[in-house]
Amino acid sequence: MAELTQEEKDYNAWWMSRFDADHCKVIRLYNHHHKVQEYTTANARYSDMEDAECAYWVATQAHQTVTRVMVDDKTFKRINGRIQIIANM
Repeated sequence: MAELTQEEKDYNAWWMSRFDADHCKVIRLYNHHHKVQEYTTANARYSDMEDAECAYWVATQAHQTVTRVMVDDKTFKRINGRIQIIANM
């Protein structure tokens, strides 16, 4: 494997500085009661609503059918085109 250039090393350092293992969120995408995908965020810089909006947008771009999004223990649904919090578990 080739040695990384200084530019690549700098980029990797910048990228890794964005991660915060102590303050990340678990995002789950569901199609009715079937879990479609689960992933974690790199940090907790954004609100739960912003994370849910982003998750819906990404699912739409990937042509995935998603009926609800969970951000940690909060459930969000798209109702009449607006994303709303439904419940805290």
